[in-house]
Amino acid sequence: MDLKELQDHIRALAATVETDAAVMSCYLNLQIGGVANREFFQNRISLLRKTLAEPLLRGFEEAVVRTCNYLDTELLAESGGLAVFARGGKEPFFLPLQFQVPLPDWIAVGAFPNVFHLVELKDTYHRFVILISTEEKAQILEVTLGEVTQKLWRERPQLQERIVRGWSKEQYQRHRRHDTERFFKEKIEVLEKLMNKGGHKHFILAGSPRLTSQIKQLLPKHLADKLVDSISTSAGDRLSDIVKMAVTMFTEEEEQESRAVVEKLMDEIHANSFGIVGITGTLRFLQRGSVDILVMAKDFEAETGWRCRSCRFVGEQHGRLENCPECGAKEIEETDLREEMIRLAEKYGCRVEVVNHSDRLMQFQGIGALLRYYTAEQY
Repeated sequence: MDLKELQDHIRALAATVETDAAVMSCYLNLQIGGVANREFFQNRISLLRKTLAEPLLRGFEEAVVRTCNYLDTELLAESGGLAVFARGGKEPFFLPLQFQVPLPDWIAVGAFPNVFHLVELKDTYHRFVILISTEEKAQILEVTLGEVTQKLWRERPQLQERIVRGWSKEQYQRHRRHDTERFFKEKIEVLEKLMNKGGHKHFILAGSPRLTSQIKQLLPKHLADKLVDSISTSAGDRLSDIVKMAVTMFTEEEEQESRAVVEKLMDEIHANSFGIVGITGTLRFLQRGSVDILVMAKDFEAETGWRCRSCRFVGEQHGRLENCPECGAKEIEETDLREEMIRLAEKYGCRVEVVNHSDRLMQFQGIGALLRYYTAEQY
């Protein structure tokens, strides 16, 4: 699955219209050939059955049957995580998504799909390039969501076929050095074209320390700035193992960038400019469409909020409301504020930055935003 396809799925799920049936959002960690923790799945389904009454229970059972059939017959051996969104009733739908990276074991039932873990997956693993080099060939890979989505090879013509008879050892070695440098420059040109075409912002080098060092010296500055790091490999390393090492390296880089976004947010707060923190302010500006980047801690936990079914306005739960303060309607219901914030971000095209750990962000309820424009009203 490529990044655009995942983004399309997230937006479609975030825009799902509420019906009389509940949506089951099921995230599962996979192992080779099946679900890693079947006991969790069975226990969670059993608990949800006991808490749901008719007619929600009937639609839930329909969703469970389709999910179980899929688990028994459709799982791919290489998949590491599965997300399933299923609803029964008069307007059923079923969306299974498999990924090569793991997902947490997490199952919920509600009026809308829970997409936070998909957004987290997209933010953590999105997309980068690996350039794997040996003396004879180069392999350039595009990795999206932990999966190789594009391969470009560049074979090296055999030098021996082009050697002029009668060369001295020094002539041969000098020619080989020039040939190697020319070969590396060709690889760099291919790498640059791929990254420009795909809009990639990061790449990783893999190969022997000698080769990766030579390539680094030949990189133009604008490409060197996009280099995350290099991986030391040998001829016997499997491609799948190299990709796994690169994915781990990339996620560490992504977490550093997430923390840098938090620092940027704090700088904007200090400057009384484009930053806002805390649930109240972030939610207000999300609903007005003025948020550029939603910055959310992975451990962000908001108290249950409320939502007006008439005008779709969302607010924090401060005592029991009889009427919506926006439209006056009495159609008030409890809702998951984290999911509401994610849905609003997707609705207005905001980037979502999920931060694994940040004490500074947690001081402000684990939530904040960088705004698209400054308004004095925010303070």
